[in-house]
Amino acid sequence: MNAHRNHGADAVIFDGDDTLWHNNRYFKEAIARFCELVGTTRWTSEQVRQRLGEVQRANCARVGYGAKVFAQNLIECYEDLVGPCPPATETVFRNVGQQLCEHPIVLVDGAHACVTRLARERPVYLLTKGDRDEQRRKVELSGLEALFDDVFIVDQKDRAQYERIIECTGADAQRSWMIGNSITSDVTPALAVGLNAIWVPHPDTPEWDDDTRDAEMLRAHDETRLRTARSISEVPDLIG
Repeated sequence: MNAHRNHGADAVIFDGDDTLWHNNRYFKEAIARFCELVGTTRWTSEQVRQRLGEVQRANCARVGYGAKVFAQNLIECYEDLVGPCPPATETVFRNVGQQLCEHPIVLVDGAHACVTRLARERPVYLLTKGDRDEQRRKVELSGLEALFDDVFIVDQKDRAQYERIIECTGADAQRSWMIGNSITSDVTPALAVGLNAIWVPHPDTPEWDDDTRDAEMLRAHDETRLRTARSISEVPDLIG
């Protein structure tokens, strides 16, 4: 941890998955294979993808995120569309989840330089959601952990969690920033508790995890509190 600096007012809080390192690309590959498998029945690949998204949205709100949850989502979706999942097929899905737990950690271009630069100037934190063991592995393999003043791994990112982070860090919300790729998880709740936010879109952000109603709501915020970066490399200059 970056322990040489006290917790402070103008803090920067980073999301992890698909903000600092690539993540959902591996899930998209697994979803494509799943759609090919189930799509050979009476369902089209698009129908399978839509139903899986519905299952993921419902289960993430109930039991959280992660590769193990994803494997269970595949099983549930299969049973919804096809029928009872044979043991051999269930094993295949469980193995997919295990493989996702072990995928390589590849930083987004510019992520290391961005965090390094900001860490010289102010406290920086990581706020990431998902299975604790899975997220801890990503943090350790990212090579970024030593730059953060603290790391927070949570089941969900909602208003209550952001309020807790502000309290734990002593950050002044009006002078601090949340950086992330998800409108629903990173931007909307951060703005709701008074933080500023920089949205860094990522092409692999799952559609089911970004509510279009949130995107509409964001238009009400002026550019002093909400900014959009074309890449993580633009973030330090946007903060100023």
